[in-house]
Amino acid sequence: MKKIILLLIVLVSFWNDSMAQQDPQYSMYMFNGLYHNPAYAGSKDALDVSALYRNQWTGQFNGGAPQSATLSLHSPLAKKQLSLGLMVGYDHIGYTDTYSMLGMFAYKIPIKNVQLSIGLQGGFYNFSDNKNNAITLDPNDRILGVGDVVFAPNFGAGIYAYSKRFYAGISMPHILESNILDKYHIAGNDETFSKLYRHLFATAGVVIGREDATVKFKPSILIKWVSGVPKSIPSIDLNFSALFVDRFWLGISARSGGNIKGPYISDIVGMFEVLITQQLRAGYSYDWQTSSLNQVTKGSHEFMIGYTFGFTKNRFVNVRYGTYF
Repeated sequence: MKKIILLLIVLVSFWNDSMAQQDPQYSMYMFNGLYHNPAYAGSKDALDVSALYRNQWTGQFNGGAPQSATLSLHSPLAKKQLSLGLMVGYDHIGYTDTYSMLGMFAYKIPIKNVQLSIGLQGGFYNFSDNKNNAITLDPNDRILGVGDVVFAPNFGAGIYAYSKRFYAGISMPHILESNILDKYHIAGNDETFSKLYRHLFATAGVVIGREDATVKFKPSILIKWVSGVPKSIPSIDLNFSALFVDRFWLGISARSGGNIKGPYISDIVGMFEVLITQQLRAGYSYDWQTSSLNQVTKGSHEFMIGYTFGFTKNRFVNVRYGTYF
């Protein structure tokens, strides 16, 4: 009986989280804006490379918990108004693996002290459904005994506005609702569970504090909404971070679960980032589950590392250290 109750808890929790967020989820979104928005490309005025790895729901899932990794790079071209970016990703959950590769292009329009960037991206998602690894009651089950591989081209777009002290953006990383059970097929409105849903992201952040202050504050927000999911409501990440001596970020976040019955806090996240040198940075976050999922998981771990290959003084908080965003 205990095993049945445990299974029901996992299924309900996974249903709520997955319907709210089909794409991989990262807690340190504020340190790598390219993941959500192609218009972020070139915003550091230098070649920037960063990597994120997330090990979600550690504990009793026996290898089926989500694991995600993303490597991204972006840089302005000789003409600073034009920027290019590239991102490759991997996501594993259950017996499904997803690989992606996306190229980005951004065009910046200066408006007084603000840069307005318009971005486009294009690439592909490759879904590998390893059903032969599933544990079944019937070893001769035809459906679960065959693996599927689906290649799905897609494109996305976004707008990103930023200055030295704030940023705001809105994006839709993949616009085509490709059917992930059938190659090269765009899903119809009645195909509810077999397609790549459109995800809409809205994000904003601001730095509060004098330029020479020892401590500055940076609240930020990320709103995620999945189009076409029945009774879907936005999922919200609220973050409050403090920057110490222009070098150490320390923050806390609260995330709503996107439950179809109404919003609730599903995670509390603690995180930090350190600017090791003026070009090298690293970060870590830990998620505490506050939903019923906390009965079967010990939390989620996330790691980040980034390197900026060049810099211009007018884009850095401090010549010795790094940028605000």
